[in-house]
Amino acid sequence: PNLNEQDCLRVGLSMQTIEVYARNIQSRHALFIVDSCFSGSIFSLSRAIPQIIQEKTNRPVRQFITAGRANQTVPDVSIFRRQFIKALKGEGDYNKDLYVTASELGQYLEDTVTNYSKGSQTPQYGKLRHPTLAQGDFVFPISASITMEVVKGQIQTEQEKIRQAGMEEKNKK
Repeated sequence: PNLNEQDCLRVGLSMQTIEVYARNIQSRHALFIVDSCFSGSIFSLSRAIPQIIQEKTNRPVRQFITAGRANQTVPDVSIFRRQFIKALKGEGDYNKDLYVTASELGQYLEDTVTNYSKGSQTPQYGKLRHPTLAQGDFVFPISASITMEVVKGQIQTEQEKIRQAGMEEKNKK
């Protein structure tokens, strides 16, 4: 692609296309071995919901996130709202599984809002104290555009590793 991007785009197959072909093959078994840059993105495209996320969404829960403590006043235009949006765009995904749970969201808001407000606003979060209503977690999937940014970052990291390995190999000679 660096030498002639147009030709590459004309003849190359996207991993999305390969996934479509793979789904439509009429055989019992198919093995794809792909020795090319960015081929690992196939796993990002058809990624199954992680088991832990599925478990969290299958169990009942009542969760609360507040903008401050019981004794705190909160401004109409607060840091809380801006940080809430940033969290749902991916910054609150502490474990980088492309889902933001309400527990991660609460932790993110507590950390960032408390910090940015210099302690004048301290969000609180938790589950209802009830044996059957505190088992799961509310889950926000990160949008596809954000997911692609994450994948792009991972690809760039892999490219850098490949470049670095190439430089090290060249230096050995």
